[in-house]
Amino acid sequence: MRFSGFIVRTNRHGRINLPLSIRKQLKVGPKDEVTFTIRKNTIILKKSKLHCIVTGSTENVIEVFPGVPLSREGMKILLKELKHFNS
Repeated sequence: MRFSGFIVRTNRHGRINLPLSIRKQLKVGPKDEVTFTIRKNTIILKKSKLHCIVTGSTENVIEVFPGVPLSREGMKILLKELKHFNS
């Protein structure tokens, strides 16, 4: 059986670095969020999806400003509220 995993060491703070090949495979870049799930004796790592801060949706979400993910529907709702607030 061929070993296909990676062995990495934690640093003195208990942190690990994800190998470049894993970051490329998951398309994880700087500042991207990942989710860790623990099942029995296994850690599962997934790239997190952006969630719209207005609707909670994960579809067609973009980060319009750093830390401000919005879907198209969320943008429409927010714009409507801002126009109402400005009146």
